[in-house]
Amino acid sequence: LVTKSGEHRDMLVSSEITEINNEDCVLTVARDVTEQKRTEQRMAHLANYDHLTGLPNRALFRDRLAGAMLRAQRAERLVGLLFLDLDRFKQVNDSLGHQIGDQLLKQVAERLQQCVRGSDSVARPSGLDETTDSTVARLGGDEFTIVLEAIKHIDEVTRIAQRIVSALAAPFDLDGHQIFVGASIGITVYPFDDVDLDNLIRNADAAM
Repeated sequence: LVTKSGEHRDMLVSSEITEINNEDCVLTVARDVTEQKRTEQRMAHLANYDHLTGLPNRALFRDRLAGAMLRAQRAERLVGLLFLDLDRFKQVNDSLGHQIGDQLLKQVAERLQQCVRGSDSVARPSGLDETTDSTVARLGGDEFTIVLEAIKHIDEVTRIAQRIVSALAAPFDLDGHQIFVGASIGITVYPFDDVDLDNLIRNADAAM
């Protein structure tokens, strides 16, 4: 429903036939469940997304990877899986504090998303929706993963990995501190490296 002030409210409506004064009537009860739905949405978000960066967390990453593998099998395409670990992140945390470290993680997350949102055909395969061709996730600490879907050639995965390395090589400006960090990246490709989800993840971790 839309209120007079223009606010949208979610209602749970139920109706039943009843008799009032020997007349058949329809009794309708409407209950405002807006706050309940918002709470449920917040809980679902907390369960699937990293609270610091807003990226998908480990659970949602596994779900996205499984879906990408299934679609790739049907379409006879490849899925690239990148495991990424920041270099010198511990030194930043130890020397400048966790607040600066958190800012660094947020900026890294932004750069990673920009790397897979490019307008060229490598980052944006034609005919695919933006929400399904790539997933950048944070597993925890300074570990990130990138799922690249609908890949035609392994070279596409390599080029995106090189783009990420270049993006993270640029300095980060954090409260007046100029920080330089690199990244180690491990790459596996479905179905060439493995067809099992857990083995694919382990191989990417080992490659990193």
